[in-house]
Amino acid sequence: MDELKQFTECQKTFKDIYDGDELLFDSSVQDKMKLLRERLVDLQHQVDVAKIFSANEEVDDVPTDSLQLLLILPLICKLYEDSSGPAKILNYEQCLLLGIQFIRRILSLSVFHKDERYLFDDVDDLEISSSSIEKQSDAKEERNRKLARRKLALTLKKAIADLESRRLTLEEEEKRLLYLNDIKLHAVELVDTLKLVKQEWELLKSEPPKHDNDTIKRRFPLPSTMTIHEDGTVTLKGSSLKVPLFGCSYPSKPTQTVGEWLNQKNEKESHLNNYMEEMAVTESDVEAFDMNDSDEELAKARERDELRDWVRRGDGNMYNQG
Repeated sequence: MDELKQFTECQKTFKDIYDGDELLFDSSVQDKMKLLRERLVDLQHQVDVAKIFSANEEVDDVPTDSLQLLLILPLICKLYEDSSGPAKILNYEQCLLLGIQFIRRILSLSVFHKDERYLFDDVDDLEISSSSIEKQSDAKEERNRKLARRKLALTLKKAIADLESRRLTLEEEEKRLLYLNDIKLHAVELVDTLKLVKQEWELLKSEPPKHDNDTIKRRFPLPSTMTIHEDGTVTLKGSSLKVPLFGCSYPSKPTQTVGEWLNQKNEKESHLNNYMEEMAVTESDVEAFDMNDSDEELAKARERDELRDWVRRGDGNMYNQG
């Protein structure tokens, strides 16, 4: 099947991007992600046109190899989620729409047992038209579902690791089970990811527009004697001198999203941890240092300690005075 071959190539490219050494927010990596996303969107369109997954069939009716194609949508969601740039709001909207489409598709195929379907009862809250303030689900029930999803995810990861270790010798039924477990894992993890995306999307939507007729609009009105420019500077009335806006008690223009800031923070902490490991003094180093001390040095150290014990602080050097 041509779609399977294309999807295998896309999976390899996806793995190379996320397992590489480059940061996701580098422009070169973002270009690769955009191209891959377009390929996957086109591939999903081919799958829909070919009607590989019918609305009136269940997962047992789907051929084993075709099950892999169900993972196209979660890969597109991940690429939209990690895309940076001015179209962040639109990217989040696409991530939410396609994520909900994926979850509803696998539910319609009965991938999950009936006693597991309750894990997705709060999917309706992820709709763009649904506000987080007016949630349809109870907070306690939502927390219980979240804990159950995490527990199921751990079980699925162990099962997948066991099957992957025997991948070359898997029989048809075991191979099918591997694909189904992978689909389930993507689904349970995607729900919590979409919740975070929905929160950040609402936060970005609540911010006032940055530009309107070449004038930057702020939450707080600027004084009538002050003109603000696009480069982040202001000019006082009657003066041609431009002064930086930052630090003048007015909100600064955001330069990073939450994801970009966390990525930068984790990178700094990683360098700091490596430095601390290099500078750390082990217990064996201390013992070796103590063993190298001569008896004469130890005697002098003990004498200094005894002197501190009976010479009070502030008495001055009265030692050995006649």
